[in-house]
Amino acid sequence: MQKLLTEISNTLTTKIELAIITNTKQVLHSFLSPNALDVALKIVEVGSSLWDIGDYQMKKLEDSLLLVYKITNHFFLALNSVTKEGLLILEAKKIASTFESKFRELEKELSRASKLEKVKVTSSQENEQPTTEKGKEEKIQRILDVF
Repeated sequence: MQKLLTEISNTLTTKIELAIITNTKQVLHSFLSPNALDVALKIVEVGSSLWDIGDYQMKKLEDSLLLVYKITNHFFLALNSVTKEGLLILEAKKIASTFESKFRELEKELSRASKLEKVKVTSSQENEQPTTEKGKEEKIQRILDVF
């Protein structure tokens, strides 16, 4: 995940705080202020099932603009900056087009991990060995570390 974030940061032309959030409101990474992150999570909660890929919402905060952009079916990008609205939209679209394949790959890996975890839960119940939530989180973190 750190490698992907570094690549994204290197493409930005202006100072922008960013966050990557899943459609289940899990924050994979965030440089947003706590207030901006709270607003972004509320927007994701409302928009996750209604939006198409490429849809976005802009929100004026006290001293900045927050844009939440749907990159894939499962990932949202939140950008917060004092820059103009048009530039923020262009940055989000540039990130989405440049890194779409990496986000889709990450989406597939997380989906596979989730499916494997379901299989593990079934088989571990048969063996009377409970699978812990911590184990699932560790597996997801290992996948994120690859990106």
